Amino acid sequence: MILFTNLEDVKIDDRNYNPKPVLKLTIENYFDLEELSVTQRKTLDLLKKEARTNSFEVRII
Repeated sequence: MILFTNLEDVKIDDRNYNPKPVLKLTIENYFDLEELSVTQRKTLDLLKKEARTNSFEVRII
């Protein structure tokens, strides 16, 4: 998977935009943070840390 975070000079119809990459994670059923295993919680925490470090957003939908 590649998430493009290095977009510069983005213009649409002569309007400048400052894009923010978003990684959307979809889940099949109801998501409850409290029901995650220790390993899953660590993985999610690492992904959030990666997002902060590399300026992208993580959404769980």
